[in-house]
Amino acid sequence: MKKISLLIMAVLCLGVLPMSAQHTRHNGEEPSLKEKAQTAWQNARDKVNKTTSKIKDKLGIDDQAHIEKRVKYMPIYTEDEYKSHDSETLKQPCREKLLQLYPHMAIKSTVIPMEEWESTPLEENGSVKGYVQTLRVYVLAKDGTDGYVNAEFTYQRFKYIGGVYNPVQDKWPECTRVDIIPKADFKLIKR
Repeated sequence: MKKISLLIMAVLCLGVLPMSAQHTRHNGEEPSLKEKAQTAWQNARDKVNKTTSKIKDKLGIDDQAHIEKRVKYMPIYTEDEYKSHDSETLKQPCREKLLQLYPHMAIKSTVIPMEEWESTPLEENGSVKGYVQTLRVYVLAKDGTDGYVNAEFTYQRFKYIGGVYNPVQDKWPECTRVDIIPKADFKLIKR
């Protein structure tokens, strides 16, 4: 009987020793599964953030400056989405107007990033009386070796229900915005 009780005590001691070696909280409880998962997630997120930071440092990327430049300037469009037959007829007056404003520029691209005219209902006293359509053209020009000019031109036309579209005189085309972009900023915002 003495041998059996010693054997039981030895087995219990062997079972208790590994459990007491585990980390416990100050109040003696083991962390819950939820807390273990949160800790693992936090550690993984910290490692990813550190790695991302190191890569950005190596490549010389500053996210905040990049975001600020994108907010400050219009996008630089490269894809011409407007495939209509009058595309070139709409682009040419925009180029000419830009060269009137800045005669020594070299035009790099003229893009209409819209697939079609953007249509807006024209309302009077709560009922639709006609439609106003808008189309935007972007002209990018280079200023020697110093920087770039990105200009937005807007065309607008209207029609009453049952009528035909007529151009809005002041907006055929109207230069609605011009961004003067230094060379260093151009590299940050170019898509």
